[in-house]
Amino acid sequence: MSFSNKIEFPWNAYNISHINYAVAAITELYNNREKIPKVKISRRAELRLRHFQTGLQPVYK
Repeated sequence: MSFSNKIEFPWNAYNISHINYAVAAITELYNNREKIPKVKISRRAELRLRHFQTGLQPVYK
């Protein structure tokens, strides 16, 4: 599987301020990635679209 380094947005729905906000938020998450707690799926792991109905539980070291 190959991935492209290109990302496209529907410009009729989003403007440059939306893109700038998303980039700033992703950058902030990346810079603080060590502070974000680890989690594991505790409920509904078998679902294909589990991101809608799953339960998460923190993982303690």
